This record gives sequence, structure tokens and C-alpha cells, in this order.
Amino acid sequence: MSIVEHFRACHAGMMQKILRVIVLGGLVACGSTQPTTEIPVDNSVDAAHQLAAKVIEAHGGLDAWRAAPTISYEHELMFD
Repeated sequence: MSIVEHFRACHAGMMQKILRVIVLGGLVACGSTQPTTEIPVDNSVDAAHQLAAKVIEAHGGLDAWRAAPTISYEHELMFD
């Protein structure tokens, strides 16, 4: 490979890297200027109860939760 061919190969690789940086920078700049919409949040106790009820129903209801097998243990405190 001659020096000219080597320079062209290196130059082409550098141009690809520069083009990637420009394209990614443009995507970030365009994406960050989009308007955002705020979602209203309800932090009340009633909203929390409603959310918990929806989660329980979505996972089989309260009876299924109570019937699910669990791991438990007993702990004894021993003092000398």
C-alpha cells in the first residue's frame, strides 16, 4: 500500500467518525427540543388504594394472593 492509499484509507475512516458525531449530535439536539407533556400525578390516599386494587385484580385477585405459597420461618431469641 502506497502512502497515498494509506492516507485515503485513514482519511475515509476519520470522515466516517466525524459524520457519525455530526449525525448523533443532530439527533440529540432535535430530540431535546421537543415539547414535553406533563402527566398529572395524584398522591392522595384514595388514589393509592385504587392503584393497589388494580394491581391486585390484574394479578388474580386477593384470594390468589392469599393462597400463594410463601416461605416463612420462626426466629427464637436466646439470651444466656
